[in-house]
Amino acid sequence: MEASQTFKDKRSRLTKEQRERVTPELVEEIMEKHVSPEHWPSFRRRHKAEFRKIAEGYVSQCMTFSAKDTKRPYKARIKGLLVSEVNGEERISSDFLFAQRKLVIPNRMQIKNGQDAINISDEQIEKLKAGAFLDELLVSEKGAKFFAEVDTELNRLAIAEATYVRAPKTLHGSILTPEQSNAIMSGKSMEYERENPNDKSQVFVLKARYSPIYYTIRSESVLDKDGKPLVRSVSVSVDPSQTLQSVEEAVKMSAQKTKKRVSQQRQM
Repeated sequence: MEASQTFKDKRSRLTKEQRERVTPELVEEIMEKHVSPEHWPSFRRRHKAEFRKIAEGYVSQCMTFSAKDTKRPYKARIKGLLVSEVNGEERISSDFLFAQRKLVIPNRMQIKNGQDAINISDEQIEKLKAGAFLDELLVSEKGAKFFAEVDTELNRLAIAEATYVRAPKTLHGSILTPEQSNAIMSGKSMEYERENPNDKSQVFVLKARYSPIYYTIRSESVLDKDGKPLVRSVSVSVDPSQTLQSVEEAVKMSAQKTKKRVSQQRQM
């Protein structure tokens, strides 16, 4: 099992021309080679948006298709598409993450082509299989730290090395504190607030964590006891001097209007 830097490192080493060569049309061309002809038209129509995501270097949603050679149905995510040059010839490579029949998480998992390994306790395995988050990073025998999450749609354990993840500074326009950024980088979920665009006196409460499935930070709403998105009221503090100034300006304006009205009445 390889960590996420495998694809991202390869992509970063490509030339600008090689990265630009990966287009939605090229992704479509590659996928057509794998999907059976009778299912291709409907598959192409359903997943146009996913082709664009893959071309931009993102991980796709789960896609189900009937294979061209075996006619067997498969469920998979595509982690990325790379175009490089090998011995003067163009090479196109892609990573298909296929669904497994059964989720298997060993106590010792080899990584990086057997050069390192991660030891996972029975308690951690139990949490992961239950769909819970560890709220901590897995540490390899050589000291590398990894985010871990079970991809329930594929029955696979997804990992991503923390070294290759950038600490976020903002989320949805909200500036994060160093403590909030550090919480995410340590594998924990982090609570933050997002302004309600329809009501400036309220904020939505969300929680975020890094997802090694998608190699990005994902947010979800915190729910109240009724299962609805939790919102909080925002109290707007007003400077007393500003309030006094506003009152003084209002009184002054009112006096001017009164003076003008009296002057007009005398002229009549």
